[in-house]
Amino acid sequence: MEVGNASRLTGICHIEKNKTKKQNEFKLEIIEAHCLINLRDYILGRKAY
Repeated sequence: MEVGNASRLTGICHIEKNKTKKQNEFKLEIIEAHCLINLRDYILGRKAY
């Protein structure tokens, strides 16, 4: 995966977090955790889910 793809991943996460913030805090936490998993896996050189 390229650095540009990692930036796009985090960008999508931020958009999703902002979009769901007004709807449901529980959903927000799930999306936030999913983003952290993607970033961790990217940093460790694993395939992002």
